Amino acid sequence: VMGPDIESGTSRSLREAVPNLPFIGLDGLRLRLGPDLRVVVPNVVNFSTAGLLTLNGPLDPSLQARGVVRLLNGRLGLFTTSFSLDPDAPNVAVFTPSLGLIPYLDIALRTRVSDNIATGRTDRSSIYDWNVAAPTTALDQLNLIRVVLTVSGPADRLMENIRLRSSPPLPEDRLVALIGGNSLVGLIGGNATAALATALGQSLLSPVVGSLSEAFGQRFSFAIY
Repeated sequence: VMGPDIESGTSRSLREAVPNLPFIGLDGLRLRLGPDLRVVVPNVVNFSTAGLLTLNGPLDPSLQARGVVRLLNGRLGLFTTSFSLDPDAPNVAVFTPSLGLIPYLDIALRTRVSDNIATGRTDRSSIYDWNVAAPTTALDQLNLIRVVLTVSGPADRLMENIRLRSSPPLPEDRLVALIGGNSLVGLIGGNATAALATALGQSLLSPVVGSLSEAFGQRFSFAIY
């Protein structure tokens, strides 16, 4: 169930990861990220990031963040395809008090995939037609499709905020099949956006929530002088 008044699974997981220590308050704690900070999940995510966050409020799920984290460069492995950041896009995660610790994403990734000519038909006329219009170079045979994946919206509601487009234009379910390989064709069931949201959530948000849980799970130590 999704909706503006219903908490998402990612938001709930993030809230549960934050310790419930309301007797400790943060008043303008500034966290500067970068310039050499990398977010890495082996074989999946490798991004260089920088930014500045300000944390305010009690150290509990009501903690608020304000600021911008920028993805400078890097790659994301999605299904069987590697995406790189689109340098013409903002590629930012914007934190506002109204969203708590959930950032608003404005990110674009791009790649090129090969749309091989389907050879399911083997009748004489189709083979003849293909030979007549056969590609002349190896690159022509690959028939590369430029694919751009954009996310613009709260990070915990990916399914509502993902857009997939290509040049030349292809249907979204066809693009998901090209990105995921033949093994994915029978699994998407016409719901390409859901498949993309699940994969992005597992690739990006789950490791972040897990890392946050692990970090907050360490012992806190305070000293008064």
